[in-house]
Amino acid sequence: MGELKKRTAERTACVCREWRRSLETAKGLGKYDVKLLTVAAGWHTTVICNPQGGLFTFGCGTYGVLGHGGEESELVPRLVEALAGKKVVGAAAAHTHTAV
Repeated sequence: MGELKKRTAERTACVCREWRRSLETAKGLGKYDVKLLTVAAGWHTTVICNPQGGLFTFGCGTYGVLGHGGEESELVPRLVEALAGKKVVGAAAAHTHTAV
């Protein structure tokens, strides 16, 4: 069990580093200025909630797990527009789905 906890902590740290790098790229392009509330990591996806209730996703879009209406992959965090106007308070991600 100790090894699983260590791997989970390493994965979380990796996701946070990648998210920060992706966010810096997006900010450089003038796309986002997002403060982080929570982060969930799936198989090849990342889900981010901000304090205003917005939900952002990026990564592999297979099976539509990113929630953008298709299966396109996203390299930088993108707002899930289908939930615009709603206050998201948390999310979870797994291999083939994202739960909000």
